[in-house]
Amino acid sequence: MARDTVFQQTQVGVEAAAAKGTPVACPIILPATSMEPGVNPELMNFRRAGSKYTSLTAVSREWTEVRLGGLPSYTDLFYLLLAHLGEPDTVGAAAPYTHTWLYAANVPDAAIRSLTVEHGDPSTYDSSPIATRWAYGLVTELGLEWRRTADPALSGRMIGYPLEWMTATMTAGTVLTEAPILPGDISIYLDDDEGDLGTTQLTEVSRVQIRSANKIAPRWVLNADSPGWTREVELAPELQITLLMAADATFAAEMARYRTPGGARAYLQITAESALEISTGKPFAFTMQLAGRVTGVQPFTDDDGVYAVEVTYSATPGIARGAAEDHDVATIELVN
Repeated sequence: MARDTVFQQTQVGVEAAAAKGTPVACPIILPATSMEPGVNPELMNFRRAGSKYTSLTAVSREWTEVRLGGLPSYTDLFYLLLAHLGEPDTVGAAAPYTHTWLYAANVPDAAIRSLTVEHGDPSTYDSSPIATRWAYGLVTELGLEWRRTADPALSGRMIGYPLEWMTATMTAGTVLTEAPILPGDISIYLDDDEGDLGTTQLTEVSRVQIRSANKIAPRWVLNADSPGWTREVELAPELQITLLMAADATFAAEMARYRTPGGARAYLQITAESALEISTGKPFAFTMQLAGRVTGVQPFTDDDGVYAVEVTYSATPGIARGAAEDHDVATIELVN
């Protein structure tokens, strides 16, 4: 049976920490996140001596390559961060929960939690494959963008074990609350010191982008018992916040910041609070704090009639937590 695009649905399940790559049921339906999988085999081609044409092909390795899209969401984001940053510190025995993730500078981050993903038509199975599945899903890149004059956007990349056709209907799922993080929820703060984080609000930023990439990579080894990699390894992450701001006195101060020998730190905070409530008086919320240095400035540009400039801040040690000063570079807090 051909698969109609309009009926394709994404459902996830969190794999056991000690059994990554072992598929689990996928009861969680992500309403704001699209996952577009593609098969990605690396094929070895062999031509024997004396022949002009390929005489043998074999799969050397294969994985599922997934393009992430959709809207940033207070509910969906929990599962994406789980497979990108690992297990958060969670407070709350029932909703609303407060989840906190740390980007550590000098020690390993929390262990990544892998996902099993079912993708396809959840209709009753009728002897013809209508859904696919992959295990050991890892979010290797995650991007979030907000602009008041455009829809918010989620982007990124996931990888997983080789794609499998399901031989039964998809797991009966529960749709998460539809709670997108809207541009009207967002406020941005920029300060010079950690103690002042979240104090000075920027009022002339028209676009903010968050990019977290190169966080983890699969480890491929010679192991015939594994259909893919056997574990993931940490890399030197690329964590950035980019602001499109008016070329005014605030930007002049940022010029002085990057001209400081060694590059002076900036302390950024992005907060979002929804008009939707989890329970009475408890709104959905998102907060990201980052210690950064200016690592990129784009040429001046017209931004809807305002003379503007794009400034990129890359994470740097500078947020003191428990163990030692400069222990962390960023935190993310999600209330849902």
